Amino acid sequence: MEQLLVYGQRVEELLEQMAKSSLWQVRLSIAKYKDTPFSILETLSKDESDEVRMAVAEHPRATVVLLEEMSFDPCWMVRWAVAYHMSTPRKVLERLVQDEKWRVRLTAEQCLEEAISHLEKKKSIGVRLV
Repeated sequence: MEQLLVYGQRVEELLEQMAKSSLWQVRLSIAKYKDTPFSILETLSKDESDEVRMAVAEHPRATVVLLEEMSFDPCWMVRWAVAYHMSTPRKVLERLVQDEKWRVRLTAEQCLEEAISHLEKKKSIGVRLV
């Protein structure tokens, strides 16, 4: 399998180096990049910058486990992004409905209602709910 090289360096190695930048804006761009490997996102989920962590929580490659961990983030914007993410599990949304910040609560409530409504529609057409 061929490795994509940029200036003679593998892209993943370059992303790893950039994810360690002292500039939060560089780390943010890596967190937002659609092809950032999960291992780098996992590292950036613990970044000192709220903006970087929020971008990780919004990333399509964020796993259920990572979203669950990030749902305890001290920054309400990160918890809001977790509540809004389409892969956030129901039990996390149910907890975030009790969040101290109203925006997190509202988003979690809306997403939970949407998920329940979607499941009810599936149930009505004969799909078994587990």
